[in-house]
Amino acid sequence: MQKRIQSLIAGLIACTLTAALAGCGGTADQPAPEEPAETDALEEYKSDDGWTVRYDPALIEVQWGGGAVDFVYTGGSESGDQASLVTISVEPDKQPEEVLYEITANWEDQDAVLRSEGFFPGTDDKWGYWRVLSPEGGTGPSRTAIAGEYNGGVLLIQNTDYFTGDNAADMAAVGATETIVDSITYEDFQPQTMYDYIPGTYSAEQDDAVMTLTLNEDHTGVLSVQDSIDVIWSSIELIAVDGSFRYEYTIEGDNLYINYDGTWMELAGS
Repeated sequence: MQKRIQSLIAGLIACTLTAALAGCGGTADQPAPEEPAETDALEEYKSDDGWTVRYDPALIEVQWGGGAVDFVYTGGSESGDQASLVTISVEPDKQPEEVLYEITANWEDQDAVLRSEGFFPGTDDKWGYWRVLSPEGGTGPSRTAIAGEYNGGVLLIQNTDYFTGDNAADMAAVGATETIVDSITYEDFQPQTMYDYIPGTYSAEQDDAVMTLTLNEDHTGVLSVQDSIDVIWSSIELIAVDGSFRYEYTIEGDNLYINYDGTWMELAGS
């Protein structure tokens, strides 16, 4: 155990020192998305399910039906099934990944669907799951589905943008739909319960080598070895905030196990 912890210490230090130049178990930094231009022309839509968004009524038509709200882009030449849109709904008595499976099962080219996790839109402490399918060849539908546990059900955001190859027109449509997703707020986004078994403090100790991992309810945490490193925890990974590492983890009973270079290290819960 001591050698494993000392190896992890060395790995963390090496990763931290080299992350800025070469990355270490992560992806290169991406530029921050541009903030949508503020305008007094935006209108507010408030749902009975407790979420609110803003949209440009000159470019977006709001439609209701089937328990969902569609925000349909009307600023382009496309119409009907080819119009860019955002659809928001609440799915009761389901889990996020169950809903995403149902939504994406009919998407073209399943092998090309990108899966990820992160903070749910409009929050900095609630978690969500993403599915993204980009258009082949740069034209056609770009599909995004985001789902997160929400007040006893699942809040589902679907965003479909149709790329025509006309960059100016395509970016106008993307900007209109992004404004809706980026503006979402909540009246009362209650604590998510599906992760209740994860937060806590876990540690491994052997002689003078000690590792402590503290995971908070808001998906932040701290990994302390020689130094303290801020982390974000997903359902399957510990991710350094500085981008220096990503470690797979799992929980069995009271203990947490970290996959470090193919070796599973056990940290006891307390």
